[in-house]
Amino acid sequence: MFEKFQQLVLPADVLTLEGEKYFELVTQICGESFKELMEVLSINNVYKLLLIENDVLLCFDKKYKELEEITQRTCLHLDDGTIMLKPGLRLDFDRFMRALHAANNQNCTQENTANLNDAFFSSFKKLIKSFHFNENDDTKNNHAFLLVFIENIFSNLSKNKNNYRYSEHVQQFAQSLYILGGRNIYEFVRLNLPSAIPALSTLDDSLGKAGVCIEEGIFRYNILQNHQKSVGYDIAVCSEDATAVIKKVSYNSAANKFSGFPISLKHGIPCSRQFQTDSFDELKSWFENKDKTHYLNVHMVKPLIASNPYSSPLLLATYGINNNFKAIDVLNRWIWMFENARQSNVRIVAFATDCDPRYSLAMRLATVFFGRINNMPICDRQDAFDIDLPKNWSSWFFMGTRQLFFCFQDSIHLCTKLRNRILSKKASILMGKEEVSIEVLKELIEKKSKFAHGLVKTDIEPKDRQKFSSCIKLSSDDVFTTLEDIESSQATRIYLHPLRCIVLAYVEHDTSIINRIYYSWYAVFLCRIWKSWLDIIDEKDILGYNVADEKDLFITI
Repeated sequence: MFEKFQQLVLPADVLTLEGEKYFELVTQICGESFKELMEVLSINNVYKLLLIENDVLLCFDKKYKELEEITQRTCLHLDDGTIMLKPGLRLDFDRFMRALHAANNQNCTQENTANLNDAFFSSFKKLIKSFHFNENDDTKNNHAFLLVFIENIFSNLSKNKNNYRYSEHVQQFAQSLYILGGRNIYEFVRLNLPSAIPALSTLDDSLGKAGVCIEEGIFRYNILQNHQKSVGYDIAVCSEDATAVIKKVSYNSAANKFSGFPISLKHGIPCSRQFQTDSFDELKSWFENKDKTHYLNVHMVKPLIASNPYSSPLLLATYGINNNFKAIDVLNRWIWMFENARQSNVRIVAFATDCDPRYSLAMRLATVFFGRINNMPICDRQDAFDIDLPKNWSSWFFMGTRQLFFCFQDSIHLCTKLRNRILSKKASILMGKEEVSIEVLKELIEKKSKFAHGLVKTDIEPKDRQKFSSCIKLSSDDVFTTLEDIESSQATRIYLHPLRCIVLAYVEHDTSIINRIYYSWYAVFLCRIWKSWLDIIDEKDILGYNVADEKDLFITI
């Protein structure tokens, strides 16, 4: 019967109890009589009680005068003078002693583990220091986080799971792992490295305290200002893009709002906290009458620092949209973002986004590039900057010399759209007397070794039309070299030149500034010459290409 008793839950510091606190615990578990017994026996702390090897209750077998009153209350008496301790009291005391011994054994195990951990960690630090013997001061701290990480693990292994603690550096590492790797990777690491990183619930709290919880539709200009001060920059580029998402509605308890419905745009600016309600009928109406978000629009700010060109960008805002907006909405939003960023001591010098026609039109209107809004003199503002260009450039450099900010199309999108155009089975691209064709690339793969050009069939027939790695392969020097041996490949080689130039000018990190300028303008002039040629060719030259107009033989991005 005794084995089935549930073990007592004792205070964490039970082994250190003495005096009044010790007697209070004895009274609570075993009763007032046992408290008096402990006082008579001068057992005033847990340490003394555990040191007694024999059963303390054997004292009732002798008729001690000091215990007469306690014996009368705690024992059963026969006429012949035989006594027996009441079974219930005996069970309470035995249960108490078992719990104390279990706590003591656990404490000894933890102390032994801690000693082993200290010895191992001390040896580990000596091992690390031995590698630093011939290193300079710049590399001595390479293993600083490794030491902190392992020390934190060994410190937690000797504790109960509820008492795990994590240093500031480990918490920062956990936050970075979760942000960069995602939930699944974080859980995989946490489950395979016990006590190394905090649980997700703890991580959520630390992320909230760090200010990384982002509310939909709110532009974090206060975070931008703090980021500007900590990193130390004055100018930045703002990028914008939308990605398709799974339609789902969720509730944000902190902001008391629902996310998953497309946010309305007022002059291009998202209306934050639009879906807040305490009415069930209104919520029901939203589900019945409003569509769920198709896309997630994201705004990023990339600092421009000469000494640190690879500085990390900042997430400025994100919100759900239904892709129902116009170019004027984009332009209004950019100007509003530009003005608010200036108040955060950041001068946005350029906006970058993909090749959507609405974004392209907004870029043209913002830079007055063959387009203008009469009631919005953007380039006449006082905070616009002047571009000092030679006067003889006006014949080919069509952008105005006074700009509020520049605009760039995303180079990754440009590359993938150029590639998708040539890989299209329906598109016809004419250049000179040859047609730019995917058949040329197929012939290259069939006739030439992969070691010569590096291409595989999935590069010219990608299931993912946004796969950028195939763009790098198609624009490689090896492909250009091996294509020279393929008949009727000149047009295809010329077509791949703009793709190669965009990669070198806007993607490659090692390209010098002067070469970036060269390759970017090389692509521009090549496309201009090609388009001009298509405009002047005779209609009979396009017969048989199944197109309605010469412009259909050009790149459409």
